[in-house]
Amino acid sequence: MEIKREAYGKAGPLEEETLKVLEAYEGRIAILSFNPESLAFFAQNAPQFHRGQNYEPSKEKSGGRKKILRAVLSQAWQARPHFFVYNNRTMPDVLLRGFSVVRHLIPYNVNSHEDYQSVSPYASNVIFERINL
Repeated sequence: MEIKREAYGKAGPLEEETLKVLEAYEGRIAILSFNPESLAFFAQNAPQFHRGQNYEPSKEKSGGRKKILRAVLSQAWQARPHFFVYNNRTMPDVLLRGFSVVRHLIPYNVNSHEDYQSVSPYASNVIFERINL
């Protein structure tokens, strides 16, 4: 379940209502969000759910790999993710090698066999989008 908010910010009614619905759900669930505040809410109020921090490094390109690393880690302390979800086309390989040692990685925008082959050394799973076989 991905929590999509208009903007980053404090968790609120969206997370609270989502939690009410999910508490009645009997299957397995993972919560995804770009917003570390949303994930922190679930870490505190529903620690039984796995949490995945979405990250899109294209916003950090001007600062290079170190800036991306600082941004991801500065959000992770708050979100306490079990895994990272990232854009297959924009995350540098050098960061993937490092992150794959400490957390499960799940790339999105995987839409071809070639994409899958390029991420499979690092990925615990993948999110296929508009796959072209």
